[in-house]
Amino acid sequence: MLDPVLLPLLWACSGEPAPPPLPPLPPKVETDPYGPRGEIRPVRELVIALTGEVRGEIEPCGCPTVPYGGFVRRGTLLDRLRAQGVPVFVLDAGDMLIKGEPAAENGDRNERARAVLDLAAATGLDAWAPGPTDLLVGGLGTLSGSGALAANWTDAGGDPVFPAASLIEREGIRLGVIGLGGEPHGLGTKDPVDAARAAMNGLVADTWVALSNLDPAENLRVAEQVPGLGAVLATRKDQLDPPRTTNGAPIIETSDRGRYVGLVRVALGSDGAAWSPVEAGPLRDLAEERTRVGRLDATGQAAAGTRIAGLRAELDAVAEGRDLVYVEERPLGSDLDAEGPVRTRVERWKGLAVQAAQQRSASKPVVAGYASGAACFDCHTDRFNSWLFDPHARAYDALLPRGKGLDVECVACHTTAWGKPGGNAQLDTEAMRTWKAVQCEACHGPAAGHPEHAEVKPTVPEESTCRGCHDRANSPEFDYARYRARLSCTSASIREREQGDTPKPLDGTVP
Repeated sequence: MLDPVLLPLLWACSGEPAPPPLPPLPPKVETDPYGPRGEIRPVRELVIALTGEVRGEIEPCGCPTVPYGGFVRRGTLLDRLRAQGVPVFVLDAGDMLIKGEPAAENGDRNERARAVLDLAAATGLDAWAPGPTDLLVGGLGTLSGSGALAANWTDAGGDPVFPAASLIEREGIRLGVIGLGGEPHGLGTKDPVDAARAAMNGLVADTWVALSNLDPAENLRVAEQVPGLGAVLATRKDQLDPPRTTNGAPIIETSDRGRYVGLVRVALGSDGAAWSPVEAGPLRDLAEERTRVGRLDATGQAAAGTRIAGLRAELDAVAEGRDLVYVEERPLGSDLDAEGPVRTRVERWKGLAVQAAQQRSASKPVVAGYASGAACFDCHTDRFNSWLFDPHARAYDALLPRGKGLDVECVACHTTAWGKPGGNAQLDTEAMRTWKAVQCEACHGPAAGHPEHAEVKPTVPEESTCRGCHDRANSPEFDYARYRARLSCTSASIREREQGDTPKPLDGTVP
């Protein structure tokens, strides 16, 4: 390849006229990754600790993934955040109280809801937007005084059932929070856009957020049609999406079940309403450095202080005239386990849960109590032997490596008849030998007295039977038809038909 420097000489030697000179290159345009600036104000930081769709999870069980979550770990994380010197606001986007999928059977629903509200308050919850399922636990009275906000919910007379918005002031920053709830049963509703606009009238905040469990289309309407919003903070619904920019405020979603806490880190450097999401830069670097400081000795902390000061200066430069937001999902892992008042409250709840289960199990069954799977063996030998090779037969064993074999938060799904009338409520190893695993009666109902008593008839399980444990969080890939076809006892029934045997019907009738 010819050297460009030699080309003019070659042209001169050839006798050909030199080509016209090329036009100069245009000046290099420097693009600003943070966008245009607005009115410049001193940069101030805040952190929003965001949860949503906790659904009654008090302590992690670990199905089907690494056992993250729980209020003890949440409390530890929040304490560490508050020690970093940046004001922390704690918000929840709703559907907080009911464990698993809402079902007709109450179980410990109301007691659990009160425990969740107590633990949320103990860890510093500032405000939350109740979701439709939260109304199933004792009505509006249960939620009063809990920090509940609902700008778009009304009673039969059109009056608000909860405050529409709240101003929360911390270390000189006023955060305005508007609550927006999904379609409620038994209540009236207003258009969420109109309700959010009205909620902001007459209130002055440094920045506003809408705390929402609306569906995604309604969240988008609110984000784009409510002027003055910094962000819409929402539940995940079908999937967790990264922060989403819109033609208005961004939409920021949080994980469900309280297994992660969404840390929404904001730098306010303008009076512009909508926050600008960033994925890198000094806002993220500051978050990482401040988290690292707590693990250093005194010498390391001194050096980190210098780095933090430098990063803060960088943040002042890029956030000048802008409102920026960086979001991270912080897993609540075992590194956050700690003793303290929150753990004391959790242990107290567990004791009360056992007592409540004992009361329910001692109550008189409507038709039959529970006999345990061993009683089914004589008449349903083939199905029982097939069940032994089914994952349901090993459900209890999955708890043992995690030390959860006697944990009241786990045994309801990993054993049979826990807290049911005529069932088991003894949380000890002897009882677990009888009731461990998902046995026949977990699916087919209590069967004590069958087949001697004609009124005791095992039932055919429906999808709702399975959904009590195979919910979206604990069994995210659950498909009723596909899972049922794989059940070993179902396979035994198919073999009986293929071999010409007459299987004993599940409804207890005579073939």
